[in-house]
Amino acid sequence: MISKLTAAKESLKYKGADYSVVDAAIAKIPADKSIYTEESWKAVEEAENDVVNGLDVSQQETVNGFAAEIEKSISNLVLKDADYSLVDKAIASVPKDLSQYTDESVKRVNDAVAAVKKGLKADQQSKVNDMENAISKAVAALEKKGTDSSNNNQNNSGNTNNTNDKIDINNLKDGVYELPVSLWNATQDKPSMSASSFNGISRVVVTNGKMRVYVYTKPMSFGTLTASLQEIKVKQSNGSWVNAVVETKSNDGNPTCFSFALDKLQKFVDVKVNPHVDIMGNQDLDARLKFGIDTIKLVSQQTNEKPVTPPADVNNSNIAFVALMFVGVSGVMALAFVYKRKTPFNK
Repeated sequence: MISKLTAAKESLKYKGADYSVVDAAIAKIPADKSIYTEESWKAVEEAENDVVNGLDVSQQETVNGFAAEIEKSISNLVLKDADYSLVDKAIASVPKDLSQYTDESVKRVNDAVAAVKKGLKADQQSKVNDMENAISKAVAALEKKGTDSSNNNQNNSGNTNNTNDKIDINNLKDGVYELPVSLWNATQDKPSMSASSFNGISRVVVTNGKMRVYVYTKPMSFGTLTASLQEIKVKQSNGSWVNAVVETKSNDGNPTCFSFALDKLQKFVDVKVNPHVDIMGNQDLDARLKFGIDTIKLVSQQTNEKPVTPPADVNNSNIAFVALMFVGVSGVMALAFVYKRKTPFNK
């Protein structure tokens, strides 16, 4: 009996130590090590590598010590400074002589530069990127003095053909207006890659002082790939975003007309577009709508119908009559007259 009891005692084994505290500490290690200094991150890695697995309950204190060292190294992590190189580059792109640009567009640049906040750490890199983006956009939107329509009209024999010296875009009366629109790069002064998806004309319907914009889209090609815009988000002057409504679709189910509320009509309006193309990441792409506010014109005072049908494309207008008259033996052409049918906006 003594022999059996002795053997049983000698065969007793301790339970394994509780490593849950170690697992919890490891779970607190940040996923992105790139924003921390190399030295402070090395201490975290060493604390994690020092963990010895398989200890029993009699060594629980040692296991708890592993967890404590990991948590201590995490609390001692040191953030790197944020990268301001793109901000510096954007500031350097500001023209030295701003006197040739309009006061409003210069103010936007100066405000964007003044808003730069130095000393941020790497975990706030997105804020630094936003600063750079704001400066780049403001620089791209600089407008030279003397290029607005009112000045042009004064220098062109008084030709004021429905331009904005008659129409105040900040105080539009009820009616339907028409003006050019194009899809522009988000930060650079050039068309967006998806610019060909717009047909170039927009309509603004003002009812009881509320404004709604209609834009017309078509398929676009990227090499052998053909796609259509499926979603548009539009930024308001107060910083909020609204989703554009699909008003009409083609026979194959792709949108051909979008409409959206807009609280302020201006030359550039920030948008996000999405063609739902996997190869492009199937994600929202930053862009801008560029409105030809200098050539806005009133096309109707009737606002009870949605102008969902795009204007007739001048390049595709029906040619109703072509007459060529040749006079004399030399066969010189004396007359060529082409009549293009005009189409009402709601037909």
